[in-house]
Amino acid sequence: MAALPTQISVGSHVQNCIAMNTIVDTDRHVCEPISMWKERMPKEYHAYLPELRHDNEMADFARRMLSYGQHGGIPIIPENYSNGVPLYNKFIEPIRLEASHLVAKDPGRTQKAANPLGQLENMDANGIGVALIYPGDANYLINNDNVPAEVSEAFADAYCDWIAEYCAADPERLIPLGVASRHTPEALLRGAKKVIERGWRNILLRPEVIMGYGLAHPDFEPFWALCEAHQVSVCIKGGTHLHGTTAGLDRFDTHFGLHACSHYMEAHMAFLTLLEGGVLERYPKLKVAFMEAGASWLPAWLWRLDHVCYEQMPMEISHHIKMLPSEYFKRQCWIAFEMEEPGLRTLIDTVGVDKLLWGTDFPHFDHEDEEVEGMTHPELSAEEIRIIQRENPRAFFNLAPVASYSDTKA
Repeated sequence: MAALPTQISVGSHVQNCIAMNTIVDTDRHVCEPISMWKERMPKEYHAYLPELRHDNEMADFARRMLSYGQHGGIPIIPENYSNGVPLYNKFIEPIRLEASHLVAKDPGRTQKAANPLGQLENMDANGIGVALIYPGDANYLINNDNVPAEVSEAFADAYCDWIAEYCAADPERLIPLGVASRHTPEALLRGAKKVIERGWRNILLRPEVIMGYGLAHPDFEPFWALCEAHQVSVCIKGGTHLHGTTAGLDRFDTHFGLHACSHYMEAHMAFLTLLEGGVLERYPKLKVAFMEAGASWLPAWLWRLDHVCYEQMPMEISHHIKMLPSEYFKRQCWIAFEMEEPGLRTLIDTVGVDKLLWGTDFPHFDHEDEEVEGMTHPELSAEEIRIIQRENPRAFFNLAPVASYSDTKA
């Protein structure tokens, strides 16, 4: 493996350059074409390739109509399998049927996310200049407890190769987050080095314990040291229906219950893991963001950590936590919020407006398209929204200003 660069040259990596006045969407997804995995995965791992299984024969329709009435009378989305096991955990037929109704409202939405031109078209329609690009199915293939370590790593490599080509369609506007397998500490470190070699300065991790390794596992120390040394920002982002340890999987079977817990509660525990495990103390220049979990919970969580937990048994954690938990967050963490959620004024009073990020979560159906230029919120001033949409992404995602997007588009 080639020696890693000690710093990233902005001039040679135009995808890391944006204008001061550009609106940045910090959370957009792709929908990977299922055919790309066969093209990029080593043949010895083809048993694990995802495959779509359809059940839309007349007999299937009849059975669903008997079970669900008129609600069951639409084509149901196919189920994705890997090595004979459904890729999405507890993604049972009633949940698939509900998802099918959502897809039917805008069937072209996921198709646009499957290719960069469709992605850019949607960005243009909604006034978005630059977007951080996150995986779709790849996040479930790579972090799947049913997948061997070597296959998980191959999935990560295949995705990074594919997303590099995807974002090359417009590298000034489409900025990929790197991914890496967490099945072993060695795979995580190798994956992070590959991300840096590509010139990328952002990496995505799930918040859960994966294959027995939590985020602050001692064997992950080389990874965190590498990220700090090479100024790689780390995004923490969960998701529902993982084959793993996601909060709620041991208690709920509905998407309602699973989705309520997964992103939201895992984000709480991810920050606590990095704090209690000493990662934030040992790597003070490390930057971490918590995505797609809302943000209005943070003031109460930090208050509890500061005033209930930290003050009770200070000697227990004194070697890992040397200042108030809230001070660690304000020093090196960011959080993405939902434009509809309440409590943002308290959030800003707690951590500062400069720690807030905003994203659309396109093309997921729990977030609708909207024109983002001139967006308002009853608790935010126009200047605060400008800072959140334009300045904060540059600070966290290592984006440097160049000529304006409107100039380059012209």
